[in-house]
Amino acid sequence: IDALLRSRDSAAALVLIDDALAHFPNDPQLVAQRRRAEEELRNRFRYQTFEQLLAKRNYAAALALFDEISADSPYRHRAAQELPVLRARYLAELFESAQAAAKLGQCTEARQLASRVQALDPAHAGARSLSESCAAESAASQRP
Repeated sequence: IDALLRSRDSAAALVLIDDALAHFPNDPQLVAQRRRAEEELRNRFRYQTFEQLLAKRNYAAALALFDEISADSPYRHRAAQELPVLRARYLAELFESAQAAAKLGQCTEARQLASRVQALDPAHAGARSLSESCAAESAASQRP
């Protein structure tokens, strides 16, 4: 069972664990191994879904799903390798949406999107500039 878990064959390990639990239902080691195998199966599913979301360019959902993969899982490590590119694409997408909202005069929406960009990248000059220009436009339009 341990060898299967180490080789990331959680499905096969789970079959063996369930068989052993039928004979020894209260064995704490088997119960712990079952939890571990189930969690790794969930992590594999999350990682596969993460990959599909990236392929579909659904960066927001992929980022959210990354946080759900267990920190000690090898799938987390694999997903983390794609994280820098994912974050950059997500930030670019958010910033483009903020710029589009600003061009349409929807400054409230533009500032909200720009603040989301700045929350992920506080040094993002474009988001800061867009927020400031929208704030200036709002202040100018409110003067009598």
